[in-house]
Amino acid sequence: MLDLVFRNSTVDQSFPESFFKKIFECALGELDWSDQDIEVSVSLVSEQEIKELNKKHRNKDAITDVLSFPMGEQITPIPINLGDIFICPARVKADAQEQEISLDQRMAWASIHGFLHLAGYDHEVSKTEAKKMSELEQKILAKWAF
Repeated sequence: MLDLVFRNSTVDQSFPESFFKKIFECALGELDWSDQDIEVSVSLVSEQEIKELNKKHRNKDAITDVLSFPMGEQITPIPINLGDIFICPARVKADAQEQEISLDQRMAWASIHGFLHLAGYDHEVSKTEAKKMSELEQKILAKWAF
């Protein structure tokens, strides 16, 4: 079962909690974690807030679309708290326009990307890991689209 903690501190109300819940449930199914009690936090934030988080935690003074902060080791295993995902809708919208894809599709990708980082995937480790993560993102996107 998925326990989603959702916060939107932006003026953009395009994406309700249900949008993210559906995506993460698709991801849980693809990871074969549907029978697990999982907790995830999603926060929609401004460009300024995501830039500050990126600088503070990654030493990158830039706006980004999504940041993930895994919870790490837990004292109690149930529910499994994977961590926090921060998404900047303004950056996602700019990316969607740049890539000429729908805003929903780009937001879904950013959400999946952040979720997979919480699940332990990391495209920055190697080309092999990047390919594995990308393929998994595409599988989850395909399931979400139905």
